[in-house]
Amino acid sequence: MSAVFVFGTSNSILQPGYMEHVKTMLSEKGVPCYNKSVGNATSIMGLMRLFQTIEQISPGDVVLWEYPILDILMSDLYGAAEIMSAYRIAWQRIAKKKAQMIVVNINPRQAILDGRDGELARQIHIDAHTKSLGWVAMRDVMIANRITEPKMQAAHYGGENGHLFSDSPMLAAFSVAVWNEIDRRLGEHFDTFGEGWSLPSWLWYDGPSLRTEHQPDVIEFANTLMSVRALQMKPNNSAYVLPKPARRVVALGLVTTHRSGAVWCGHACCGPASARLPVGDGHPFLLQSSRLPCVRDHIISLQSAPPHAMRRSIWADATQARCADDGDSAPVALFGALIEPI
Repeated sequence: MSAVFVFGTSNSILQPGYMEHVKTMLSEKGVPCYNKSVGNATSIMGLMRLFQTIEQISPGDVVLWEYPILDILMSDLYGAAEIMSAYRIAWQRIAKKKAQMIVVNINPRQAILDGRDGELARQIHIDAHTKSLGWVAMRDVMIANRITEPKMQAAHYGGENGHLFSDSPMLAAFSVAVWNEIDRRLGEHFDTFGEGWSLPSWLWYDGPSLRTEHQPDVIEFANTLMSVRALQMKPNNSAYVLPKPARRVVALGLVTTHRSGAVWCGHACCGPASARLPVGDGHPFLLQSSRLPCVRDHIISLQSAPPHAMRRSIWADATQARCADDGDSAPVALFGALIEPI
């Protein structure tokens, strides 16, 4: 039995949302659905979640990739070149599994009002079309339902992040469009990907795989949407050595909490990167990505920053809160690291 895997933003886990309708249609057909989506995240997170899941994907499965909206809205986190690399690496990995792919583009509200997409969205669309991937875009669905004026289209949005009003008829219409594309592709082996792109040689290290006999700490986080195992790095432990030295860490896969510490490369000249949730965030934990600042371009290990490192300048990505730089060290939960090897 072929299955559907979903990698996306909060739009793909929202209730009511388009996936709630799609999952009902899948259930009626007896099709399993595995939702790996993470809110407030870009395709960099999608790639990390895919690496965690890739062995579960089989020929004829369908993968929904719903990240364009936050790749556009959160473009300050990662540049267009890195976003496109994440897309292309992910799509190549999925294609090698002979699974079908559908890009789900919930156009940002401002793009709807402008009546056009930006350069990044256009490049994603071109790549998807070139590789014969499925494509479902909110603007196209609205036009097909005779909602052609940008202001009328934007009136269905509850915010810039693409969440539609729960009573919008476009919610059901979009769900049907996604289902129709799934139904057309489900069970068909994907074999038309052709030649690959020239891609960076990024490597994925699963967090728990970095543990050693003397550093065995693995912790599990779970809620109604997901469960994830992570390496619990403690400030008093020694560093966790990477299998290959890294020129840089493209992204850390963090399970952030309100009591998390910071991740450090171990160089005396470098400050650590915070892994702490903002105070106002009501979640007990979140999956988030973060860069790791390092001026040496040679990272051989990762560790939870000890007190003396925490007294240096602490860097925080846009989705993390900055830890106090007064020696307030604490454990960090790492579910993985995406690196660029030397």
